[in-house]
Amino acid sequence: MSSEELYDYFAVRSELEPLALSWGYELNRIDVDGLMSAVESMFAGVERRDMTALGQADLDFHRTIMECSGNGSLVRSWEALANDYWMFTLVKQHLEDGVDLGEHAQEHKDIVNAVKAGDLELTKELLRNHYSL
Repeated sequence: MSSEELYDYFAVRSELEPLALSWGYELNRIDVDGLMSAVESMFAGVERRDMTALGQADLDFHRTIMECSGNGSLVRSWEALANDYWMFTLVKQHLEDGVDLGEHAQEHKDIVNAVKAGDLELTKELLRNHYSL
């Protein structure tokens, strides 16, 4: 994967997911339990060094964010990004590059904590930082 492809991919996701959260807040549809369940699965995957489980939990986390929007068109736009391909490719790359996957899981937990606190601006900032290259 080229760095340009990765940049383009993250640029789109870093806009779609904060938008989905904004709409989810407006509709009072934020699934905190679903988000936390995905985070717990991520930490379990890290502990077992199960990259498939970690990648799936990461994908579930972000899909939950999108579904909170209550907007099927927005969810389909996100799904069109082939997130499963990118997610599993990135987890593999992170492992090969020696990235601390526990820290990666913690970023997701921090996002959930901001959601729980009802701090939309912090949540959006954490999501955008999550996608910075």
